Amino acid sequence: MGRDSVSERISSILIIPLIQGLLIVCAFLALIARDRHLLFISILALAVVILASLWARRGIGGLGTSVAVENRRLFPGEETTLLVRIENRTRLPFRYRGSILNNVTTDDNGSIEGIVMPRAAETRTVQIRVRRRGVVRLGFGNVEAGDLLGFYWRMVKTEAFTEIIVYPRIRPVGPIALTRLNMIGRPGGIHCLTDPLYPVGTREYRGNRPARFIDWKATARHDCLQERIFEPSMKAKVLFLLDAEGYDRLGGLSDFEQMVEAAASIAADFARQGAAVGIATNSHLTGINSDFGILPAATGTDHLPPLLEILARCEPRAFVGLAEILHEHVVLSGDTTVLYLGREESEITREIQSFFTGKRSFFAIVDPRDIILTVDENGYDEREHPAERAVG
Repeated sequence: MGRDSVSERISSILIIPLIQGLLIVCAFLALIARDRHLLFISILALAVVILASLWARRGIGGLGTSVAVENRRLFPGEETTLLVRIENRTRLPFRYRGSILNNVTTDDNGSIEGIVMPRAAETRTVQIRVRRRGVVRLGFGNVEAGDLLGFYWRMVKTEAFTEIIVYPRIRPVGPIALTRLNMIGRPGGIHCLTDPLYPVGTREYRGNRPARFIDWKATARHDCLQERIFEPSMKAKVLFLLDAEGYDRLGGLSDFEQMVEAAASIAADFARQGAAVGIATNSHLTGINSDFGILPAATGTDHLPPLLEILARCEPRAFVGLAEILHEHVVLSGDTTVLYLGREESEITREIQSFFTGKRSFFAIVDPRDIILTVDENGYDEREHPAERAVG
């Protein structure tokens, strides 16, 4: 908690110093004139004001707040629930009010207010809808504690904040041919070619595979035909190079967002096909001490979220050249498909391409405008017929 301050909002004329001075004068005159009724009313009003001020000051010392969210990782347009907990550690009830500090959409104008009983806690919920990719710092701020009459409100500084990671939007993408397959890969991917040396389980026999794949022991145990499932014997390996150079100087924030969405969409599509995906970028990452984001290519359902989180934290500014990161921090194995996304500037492109000269890795420059499909409600692909769409 920090230092308190009286709120600037006037909730009653009794808290105005001029009115309080008039009450003191009225009490003094009533005492001289021996008017007990006027004296009683004046003293009562002053007593209420003094007690309300002490009550509000007492409330800020016993106020505790904390926040949590049900889901910390979302996609743009999704909703989550923010849980705000207000705790009263005093023996007096008090009012509270505060606002949700964020850059997302909230219900009820993002404000919360209520009454907390003595030695009790209250949890309030606020629906949060995220708007765009990035890291959202969400919290309960501008908190004020006051007496039950609402005369005095005193501000409390609180550190009740949490983060929400908003992944890039996943869009449908066009087909991209993978020209390199890694013959030795980590288990767990899905591929048309399987290795009979490494069975990973069984499933109900579908009749579209040879009978030699039937597991008779599992068939007897389940009382129905069961076939063996094997690991893939080869898989694709894809590394994304995300170059943020030039976007902060030359503008084009929408182009940067389109590039990030393209990388996320292609990576998600490859991951569904069982490919190993990784990323290396020279972009500043929001909220991470590390200067750059590098994630080695790997497969598995738990590997795609860290890649999407790196893309969510990317800012449209570079701290170093991408070629320097490649030379010092990236170790490529053979048969890796490298997809470059960035500004198509000849000097930068040639510098990146020179790194892969003489290597077995396949290098390609990806234009997000040629990859992301824009499909309307009738299933019309704008990417395939841009001129026709513009004319017709």
